[in-house]
Amino acid sequence: MVLSAEKSFWMTLGCSVDQPDREAIQLPCGKIEYTESFKYLGVELTSDLRDTTDVDAKLARGRGTFKSLSKVFCSTALPVKLRVKLFQSLIVPTVLHGCEGWTLSRSVCDKLNVFQSRCLWTILGVRWQDHVSNESVRSQCEVPMSLAQLVRLRRLGWTGHVLRHNDLIVHDALFSRADYRGRGRHRTLVADLAADVSLVCNFANEDSTLPLNRVQFNSASSSFIRQAGDLGCFKCPSCAKPYISASWYQKHLSKCPQPTRAIKG
Repeated sequence: MVLSAEKSFWMTLGCSVDQPDREAIQLPCGKIEYTESFKYLGVELTSDLRDTTDVDAKLARGRGTFKSLSKVFCSTALPVKLRVKLFQSLIVPTVLHGCEGWTLSRSVCDKLNVFQSRCLWTILGVRWQDHVSNESVRSQCEVPMSLAQLVRLRRLGWTGHVLRHNDLIVHDALFSRADYRGRGRHRTLVADLAADVSLVCNFANEDSTLPLNRVQFNSASSSFIRQAGDLGCFKCPSCAKPYISASWYQKHLSKCPQPTRAIKG
């Protein structure tokens, strides 16, 4: 195997490197330069292990693709249902490529949902002056989930697949030890996935063996995401009070002083 110095870089993961130590490494093929970010299999890897760079890059790519097809999405000659299907099949996969490894935060969820809402506004011809809610726009387009909810659903499906195959290397890498963030540190992927699986099991009133049953786990995950929203919080449709526990959420609904309405995902 011949190593190309022009296409190769060296970087550190999870730790910073001082400026004097960022010198190129001399190899027989040439000098290997230092970099803080690198694209591998379409995913932006950064030295600080944060997902914001990859999310921003995928959103920028999705905006570019959507803009290049703006004549199609804005065409009144095509029915809205067809344009929405084109958006779901062309734009959404471009944005969500590799999303199973994202660590979701409030800012990431907001970026994804804003992108989806603006695209659907363009398809429907809705302007911000019309004061139409995002839920109403998704309902008109028959889009059942926001992008943030879809990311959580895909992550749960991928996590269940890994848990059902103990022989995979990624299983040992992810679940061989508890990896929870310390005080002041950003959220880790392992802690995020473990919390999601635990919430789904509690929601379905099942034990930790639920992911071993693919059909039941996927069904419970879909129901959980539709009710829990972007960050896995059950919000009262009347007073918007959030609850992580499904049991506490049901108790609140029975005692909420305001009349409840249908739950919106």
